[in-house]
Amino acid sequence: MSITKRWFSGAGRKRFRWTVTGASLALLAALVPAGLASGETTPLPPPPPPGFPAGVLRLHLGADDYFQWVKSGLPTQTHTQAISGKNNCSFTLGNPTLVDVTALQPPSSAVPGLVADGFGVKVQGEGNGQPCGRFDAPDQTLVLRLAGLLADKDMVSAEIDLEAKFGATIDIALWRDGVLKASFVWPRDFIDPGRADDGPDSGDLDNFRLQIPPTDDASNPIYFDEIRFTPSAGAGSLEGGADGTKACADLLDPPDEDCSEPIIDPSSLYGSDTLFELVDVYDGEIECLKSVTEGDGIDSPLATFWRLLDEGATSVGECKDLAYIFRSNSGDQTVVLIPREIDPTSTNKARFSGQMTFLPYLASNPTEARLEYDKDGPGGTAGYTAMKWCLASSFGELPDGQPVVLNANLPSGETYCIASEETVNAAAFAADADPDELPEYWRELRTTWWVYGIEEDPGFRFG
Repeated sequence: MSITKRWFSGAGRKRFRWTVTGASLALLAALVPAGLASGETTPLPPPPPPGFPAGVLRLHLGADDYFQWVKSGLPTQTHTQAISGKNNCSFTLGNPTLVDVTALQPPSSAVPGLVADGFGVKVQGEGNGQPCGRFDAPDQTLVLRLAGLLADKDMVSAEIDLEAKFGATIDIALWRDGVLKASFVWPRDFIDPGRADDGPDSGDLDNFRLQIPPTDDASNPIYFDEIRFTPSAGAGSLEGGADGTKACADLLDPPDEDCSEPIIDPSSLYGSDTLFELVDVYDGEIECLKSVTEGDGIDSPLATFWRLLDEGATSVGECKDLAYIFRSNSGDQTVVLIPREIDPTSTNKARFSGQMTFLPYLASNPTEARLEYDKDGPGGTAGYTAMKWCLASSFGELPDGQPVVLNANLPSGETYCIASEETVNAAAFAADADPDELPEYWRELRTTWWVYGIEEDPGFRFG
């Protein structure tokens, strides 16, 4: 069984969305107290959030063409992937990479096209004109997939600028990690199909605002990293606001639009662009006196963090509920720990003891090993700086005998500090290391750091 809840906050409103899967309903019924009469309610502790906000992905087409990641809580901090080469039925996506755009059609000669501010599918024989700026029935599929900087994110909602032609009926498929998670058919019953006319582009008259999830199924959020558009009739184009399609926030009484209220709030900040709401899906909950481990020390840093008792707590029962994201990244050799309190009314800070061993480095004299950390982690503004040593620290054991940093005095303004550091020959980490068989290990060093810190969003790296 899994039960998840999403929390949205916007101007003057808070909304909750639930998903119940598997054999959940029978189990939930069994959990209701026997004496609770029908219609009565009893307060339940809130479940952990399934995703932490990660911002908005914009598709903007017009005078300037780009995908842009606007990070959560930081509307001025963005990453932009330029789109060039438009209007000759080809295009180039720049760096940094945020998304990949591809096409599917049997046989596999299909490629994505971009014409007149619309993404479509080009197949052999279509030329470089308007047809390759559309995906046509019955089997042309346009695919948009998160990649690069967004490869570890998920989409959870969208407001899409869709141009439809020839009485289009379009299948929308949501995929995650190569698995189909959900699909539905556009247009909805209440949308006037006559607007998907057979004539030339008529501005926003043949454009529609498509909302995901559909407005009549908003209680079931779906996490996806890929979206596919396949018309079973007519044709469509994925657009980015050039025709002036109104955002959901600006459609006060939309009789034939698929957004009775905006999901991405306030979507009007982004004009008529196609928008995707991004999240970091959490790994789980971490209880006090429990640990989480990531990495293998071979391709990525080996890191373990133990959650200590919260500030002011004297027992596990006094600890607040805490969800987390924990990553050991092989690409940039960083470790990231993002805790999120489930009960936002709690004032006590969670405390952590951590042990990190990064990959080997060439021996030198003096030894050059430095641990750096980013106080506010991904999406923050602090940046990486050298971590300071604790003013004082004490080691001890958890009830299971595990040694940890039980407590430490943090330097002023710091949220983490170094309690201990050990540098050894890398051969000590190689199984059955032999100087003749593994000479490289005897020329390299590895450093292990013990750290202590409080509940923030730190990132760590070998400096």
